[in-house]
Amino acid sequence: MDMESMLRMLEDQEPCDALLDFMDEKQKQEGINYIQTYCNCDEDTAKILFDTFYEKFYAPVFEPKLSQAEIIRNNQIAQDLLNKPKCPICNSTNLAKITATKKIAKMAAFGIFGMGDNGKTWRCKNCGSKF
Repeated sequence: MDMESMLRMLEDQEPCDALLDFMDEKQKQEGINYIQTYCNCDEDTAKILFDTFYEKFYAPVFEPKLSQAEIIRNNQIAQDLLNKPKCPICNSTNLAKITATKKIAKMAAFGIFGMGDNGKTWRCKNCGSKF
């Protein structure tokens, strides 16, 4: 039996699940032994089949292609996006902070009528709402 037909045998549901379990548990030798028994082949052929199966089915799905630094950076960007405030009216993140200096200047210029921004922290640059 040639390598292609043995590899096709391993793609059936039962042997495929068994081999993926061996790979999840990092039990390479047990997986090779399983292939030897299932395909009735020698150890060298079983090793080649195991490595081929690994490269074809396991590595593309379960092994990250990014470096550890890239993963950390991507996680930080995602966390920053989750923590970013959004406008309650239009859900925009295009916001401007209403600073204490602006609040004081407005109250100084307009007196009691300038207190509309008190208790507000953000102004939406898209719809103009303050919250």
